[in-house]
Amino acid sequence: HPIDKEFYDKYTSYLEEKSPNFHDFSNQFVFLSDDSKEKYHNVSTLNKYYNVLRWYLKKCPNINILYNSGNNLFPNLYFHENVLPSLRTLNNSFSSIKEEIIEHLKALDSYSGNGNKKLGIQNKVRCQKISEEFMIECSPEANRKTAKKMSFEIDDSRGKRNINCEYHTKFKKFGKDTTKQDRIYFSFGDKDFQNG
Repeated sequence: HPIDKEFYDKYTSYLEEKSPNFHDFSNQFVFLSDDSKEKYHNVSTLNKYYNVLRWYLKKCPNINILYNSGNNLFPNLYFHENVLPSLRTLNNSFSSIKEEIIEHLKALDSYSGNGNKKLGIQNKVRCQKISEEFMIECSPEANRKTAKKMSFEIDDSRGKRNINCEYHTKFKKFGKDTTKQDRIYFSFGDKDFQNG
């Protein structure tokens, strides 16, 4: 919603000039989730902008909104068309797990955007780095038969080939009951497909 300058100035006054959040006001926006100082968001960088949008996404009512927002809110990730149908097969209710899904996507997006697409790094090492840096469990598929099933055929200028998505994050909230384990399966990317 557009707001008048007086109202906007009320919220920008919450910023202290010497705080790390203070920037030239012409380069920032204030998003309000409620009419209180505790629930406002100062946005002055692209990363903070994504964080606010993801904060709102955690309140999304359904799977379709999450899926349709994915490419815009996680710019370093590519979402395969199979993601939407797989979201509809969650073992846990979407409302109970959506915040954790978004946190894991945020971690994968951040990892991918931090120059971690270097060649020569083993994927097990990459999983370990994600686990350590973002405090989420990340690993390759242990069962090699299942790992082979986690490949998707793509067709591009180089012809048909497979991208393996056996790597996955595990949700802590429901991780103890193996019959209720939901995961995010992913690939570390292919430099020649969707910009890596």
